[in-house]
Amino acid sequence: MTARRAWPLLGILAAGLVFRILLLRIHGKMHDVTIFAQWARVLMTFGTHGLYDRVMPWSTTAINYPPGYALMLLAVVDAYRIVSPSGSPTTLIVLLKVPAIAADIACAAIAYAIVLRYATRSQALVAAAIASFAPWTWPLSAIMGQVDSVCAMFVLLALALTLEESYAASWLALAAGTLIKPFPILVVPLLLAAQIRSQGLTLRIVVGPVLALILAYVVARPFAPSAAPLSTLTWLAHEYGSGQGLFPLTSFFAANVWTLFGHPTPDAQHVLGVSLQTLGWLGFAVVTLFVLATMLRRLDSAQSRPERMRAFVTAWFLVLFALFALTTRMHERYLVYALAIAPAMWSFGRSERRIVTILAITFVAGFALAILRASAGAEAFATLPVRIISALNLGTFAFALFALHREGRPVAVAAQGWVNK
Repeated sequence: MTARRAWPLLGILAAGLVFRILLLRIHGKMHDVTIFAQWARVLMTFGTHGLYDRVMPWSTTAINYPPGYALMLLAVVDAYRIVSPSGSPTTLIVLLKVPAIAADIACAAIAYAIVLRYATRSQALVAAAIASFAPWTWPLSAIMGQVDSVCAMFVLLALALTLEESYAASWLALAAGTLIKPFPILVVPLLLAAQIRSQGLTLRIVVGPVLALILAYVVARPFAPSAAPLSTLTWLAHEYGSGQGLFPLTSFFAANVWTLFGHPTPDAQHVLGVSLQTLGWLGFAVVTLFVLATMLRRLDSAQSRPERMRAFVTAWFLVLFALFALTTRMHERYLVYALAIAPAMWSFGRSERRIVTILAITFVAGFALAILRASAGAEAFATLPVRIISALNLGTFAFALFALHREGRPVAVAAQGWVNK
């Protein structure tokens, strides 16, 4: 990219950064970021090995995130000691928001790079602008200090690397995201299918997973009680399991299929001998298999590189959308994992733009209702407005399954053109 061509993108990224800096002093839904600050203070007091060992589960300072976030927390603590020797609580809160803000800006740059592969530079700049200012980004990062932006950034990076056929690097990106929150692992079937289709069943298939395990060990090692690789990975698996048991409800302020049918309830309840949690994951598995099969079919019939990219991008979007729409224990903000891919979809066509627009509206509405009702508890969440939002989300999900994966829909090749493989 020449300097002249870089300035518009740099201007958008800089504007997005300045916008978030102006919001830094606004703190919304402080419960989570206050807990993050408590974890940081535990880390400062007891060190890396004491972070998970000395904090009792279910207490107000219980760390229920994988060690990828703990490593970020360690970087924040180091920066905090430098910039605030006096130990200002406000400075710590601000620093805890920095990784998510940086991830927002990175998502905008990655979205630009993805769209530039199939469309014009103007359309790529639109994608960067959407990612920079969309209402599903800055409230989570600059105001709430949530870490979902960082995890979503690694998912988007993994998608970009998959489009480049840099599969080992894509495995590492997904591993990095999974070490922050477990959701990125759910797109592994799509990555694996793309790799097998491109490289065949060779030993290269195992390189990515092996590198991912090595990364998991390296990240977990400072926090694990043992340095032995097997013990460290076993400890890591245990931490994932214990973290998933903290919110055993069908929905935790997420406007999805479970709030459509009634109040959130414990997902251990059974219907016809099957728990609600299992039913949600069965639905997700069925949708994932359908998306995977459709993606492979569209890749086989694609006549141009943009069509192949569309098959990949929409498949990743749908799997992450299905996670939010169908599974239990979802928070309202977890729709952001699908929406992180939305800027890269915007230029595909009218159907994609309608889907992104509707989800932006439902995200803002659901997010606002979740904040307003947080004090009343999850049992008060299934009101008429929430059911309307849930119905819109599920209707959009059904439309996306049909519209984004129907066969034979042409994609216009951008003005600069592509040479087919």
